[in-house]
Amino acid sequence: MKFSNKLILTLLLMAATVHNQTWAKTITEQLFPDDSFIVHSIDDSSWCMNGKTVNRPVAGSAPNVEKNRSILPATAAKRTDAVVSYDLDEYTTDPTVIQHTEEMETSYAKRQSVLKGHTDKLNLDATNNIMHTWAATDANAIIRTSGEAGDAIMPDATGSRLKLAIADCKQASQLLDNWEVPYKGRHILLPSDMRYGLTDGLTGDEIQALMMKGVLVFKDGMLYSIYGMRVHLRGHKNLLSYNNGATPTLLALNNETSTANAAALVWHEDHVCRAKGAIKFGYTQNATGYYGDTIEAAVRLGGKHVYNDKRGVVSIVEAHSA
Repeated sequence: MKFSNKLILTLLLMAATVHNQTWAKTITEQLFPDDSFIVHSIDDSSWCMNGKTVNRPVAGSAPNVEKNRSILPATAAKRTDAVVSYDLDEYTTDPTVIQHTEEMETSYAKRQSVLKGHTDKLNLDATNNIMHTWAATDANAIIRTSGEAGDAIMPDATGSRLKLAIADCKQASQLLDNWEVPYKGRHILLPSDMRYGLTDGLTGDEIQALMMKGVLVFKDGMLYSIYGMRVHLRGHKNLLSYNNGATPTLLALNNETSTANAAALVWHEDHVCRAKGAIKFGYTQNATGYYGDTIEAAVRLGGKHVYNDKRGVVSIVEAHSA
């Protein structure tokens, strides 16, 4: 049986469409995995308009409450709601080529590997940028470390910095208390070097005492929470960093400043938000000029503070050692 060129082209296009839809769905499901710190926030994806802009209403002031009300009728007041609005950033991956010379079985396995590679890199870059968006910038939400002197954490930083101390975490927790932020749902994202330096200088008895008080909680041999803040860890190449001003200024991601200071991020999951927007996956068979198939992806992702005054988020920034 012979098939026309038009029919063959139609079948190829249909197959490519199915691949694109299936793999786009796979990327959607794997973005912001459950073990990521990013998921501990409000998901605004359902409020995304046109795949690129979030507009979500935020409840206004709570009603007045009076004890043993004596005057009736009570005064009625209209509640004015606000709107959280932000645009999502677009992240695109460079195309990856799978050459025709590879055998079919190897080619299929490689497609799965390439898909995972694209998804993992999108996750890393997007979470880095959302973390950066969440970071504190106001002086009243920035705490400096006060522990013993040690090496600077940022890869290109030089000199020594003060390590993170238990007292610094307590100060962050107290700041959340002052904002009347709920106790349940607090989190802290620590550079791994900060986590390992946190108990330096403490004796075994002192650590045991902190555990008995519930200040430190360990799970499977790892620090799980401190002052009720759930601990998440980050490698030293994907961190927040600030300069050394009187009020430290947040630096761009992946900076190469020798005076940069690494920072831990403290937040409450109801005070920050994230969203997934439009997601597109490109699988081109017989891509012209590549002698094979190409795979690429484009997604829109973003995040923001829930409240304009940015309460509920604290940054603990390294201090330079004298």
